[in-house]
Amino acid sequence: MTLSAGGIVYALFVLKALGGIQKLRRMSTAPSVAVSQTISIVIAARNEEEWIGKTLESLLAQRFAKSQQSLQIVVVDDRSTDRTAEIAAEFVANYPQLRLIRQTSVPPNVSPKKAALALGIANSSGEVILLTDADCLHDPGWAEQLTASLLAGSPTSFAGRGEDNPGMSIGQARFIVPNDAPLWQRLQALDFAAQGVLSAGLVAAGTPYNCCGASLAFTREAFDRVGGWDGLEQFISGDDELLMRRFVAHGIPVVAAMGVASVVQTRPPANLSELWHQRARWGSKTLHYPAGQKAVLTGIFLFYLALALTPFFSCSWGLFSAATGAFSVKFLVDLFLLIASRPLYGDQIRLGEFFLAELLHPPVIVALAILGAFGSFDWKGTTYKTKATT
Repeated sequence: MTLSAGGIVYALFVLKALGGIQKLRRMSTAPSVAVSQTISIVIAARNEEEWIGKTLESLLAQRFAKSQQSLQIVVVDDRSTDRTAEIAAEFVANYPQLRLIRQTSVPPNVSPKKAALALGIANSSGEVILLTDADCLHDPGWAEQLTASLLAGSPTSFAGRGEDNPGMSIGQARFIVPNDAPLWQRLQALDFAAQGVLSAGLVAAGTPYNCCGASLAFTREAFDRVGGWDGLEQFISGDDELLMRRFVAHGIPVVAAMGVASVVQTRPPANLSELWHQRARWGSKTLHYPAGQKAVLTGIFLFYLALALTPFFSCSWGLFSAATGAFSVKFLVDLFLLIASRPLYGDQIRLGEFFLAELLHPPVIVALAILGAFGSFDWKGTTYKTKATT
């Protein structure tokens, strides 16, 4: 019964995203508008000496930076103990559009990243705010594309309560994983890409679900109207997704950016331990979702749990057949979603790796969901307990 009901919930969930992807594809090309607003790119950086220079170089190479005088880049050094601030300061000395802010302390029970981003936004001047991470590489058209998607409006935006102009544009992020990378890295990169595609599809379908803070844009007016992260500071994760939900709750439209330029490349977890803690951190915010989304995710969780446990309890042909059928449905709808999104974001799919990822997906997600809800995770040198355990 759980397999059948959960399979139906899951299939409807993914098929809705697939419908949103088809809407994006019918737009044919990414929107293009004359960008006249001032833009501030805000980055929170903690101990990113290996990446911060590369990230700033990719942002300084933006087409928008070359053609406009209205691009500002604000780096907030979040108590780094390495050369992150020193490297950023060297860039600031040579590029007047860059600014370095120091966050020297964070109050107890406050998310360091949210505090750093809020500090950066408060010290920026752009009418449009773009968020990205300090370990990302950007297409030269990234800032232009996210801003154009935001300003152009779109029939694929979440309609909210009747507003016309989008207040937020969600982009995409992908892990930098070479073809000869270990199998586990290739599989987790595939899963990460699928999450991004699902996010874009659900936004385009009118039901914003999640987003990625490495590639996110919103208007300052909308950010101020919802109160930024006020009241959300205690949640370590969710600087992106919980903010998006606040926009939705205020009826502010959210749009999905499209085109390869909206995709940023980011550093993947270096090892399995880092991957585990990353996913546990992401999972910790699910406890604070709205009731409707919790219900859907609970259905999907039970579906995954049934799939994960079936190999240990498939003592009857009927149960085995039901599990095989449910897995086949999941495999097909997931595959169709990724194939449909390829013209939009350029993802490549290796069928063998995709099949293996599908087999591992249910048990891994079940384990991470439990850990995220009832465990703890390490992030930037600090161990955090989830709210379910405090």
